[in-house]
Amino acid sequence: QALRGRVNMITSMSDDLQKLVIYSRTDRDPGTYYYFDREKQALSELMKSTPWNKEGQMAKMRPIKYKARDGVLIHGYLSLPVDKTQTNLPLIVIKDGGFWSRNTWYYDRAVQFFAHRGYAVLRVNERGSSGYGDAFKRMGYQNIEARVADLADGAKWAISKGIVDADRVALLGDGSWAGLMSLITLAKDSDVWACGVVRSPRTDWNKVIDPKITKGDSMARYYERMGDPANPSDPISQLSPIQLVDEIKAPLLVVETSKTKPDHYTYLKKFVKALEDSGSTVEFNNKYKQKYGYEVVGQWWEDAAAFLEKHMPANR
Repeated sequence: QALRGRVNMITSMSDDLQKLVIYSRTDRDPGTYYYFDREKQALSELMKSTPWNKEGQMAKMRPIKYKARDGVLIHGYLSLPVDKTQTNLPLIVIKDGGFWSRNTWYYDRAVQFFAHRGYAVLRVNERGSSGYGDAFKRMGYQNIEARVADLADGAKWAISKGIVDADRVALLGDGSWAGLMSLITLAKDSDVWACGVVRSPRTDWNKVIDPKITKGDSMARYYERMGDPANPSDPISQLSPIQLVDEIKAPLLVVETSKTKPDHYTYLKKFVKALEDSGSTVEFNNKYKQKYGYEVVGQWWEDAAAFLEKHMPANR
């Protein structure tokens, strides 16, 4: 009752279960620790995980829902910049995480980073995401085109509500799977995006779902949920970013680490070269010296923000 409207978790307790440490967070508070004495029914603050964050200055993460082009109900979270007119905003759609994970209501540092630079930020739980029941998750099985269309339809929804400027919509794919999905939707819904940013993306399904690399149950799971790119009759066989180079029209920033090159680095360079040969505007930034995953994630966010400001300024 004392911590309403927050996500609260017991992180530690005494042997007699009467003294508890509570971790409490919101979309604007990364987390505050409290001490709770059950016998006295007394709650007191211990410490904030990031005391320099001021909750009142952080963007709220609002749950939203919309219907995709085929009528399926999609959920997500929209964050708008603080102290700025809430109409005609530039928008960043962020795709990240694993292939079947979902976004939740929490303090998201990437969201706050871009919201503080004047961008609305949308995270979409496209079909196939967990947490909405088995039927919704299975809608994403062997249905890559519908999944990436859900991302574009989220941007279209925000435009239709007058929240977002249709000429300033970007897609950011953070990670190998997210980058792969983002590149596909940049190609398939090219009219939506003013620019795109991808970090460490995979570019060829044949190099992801490969029986020479993956064995046993994991390979069977890939076939069941995504398809077989080696089968010409399977739709996924035509959906590798390397096959869609000519359909990607928006300026694109590709970032990757150079110190510890991931196994898909060679194919990523071929993809960038193919984009350059097709006449696309593409920047390839592989100056990062950290290991794969980045020890200093803020640097690539700064580079992404600079690219966005060049092609889709937050203020104009």
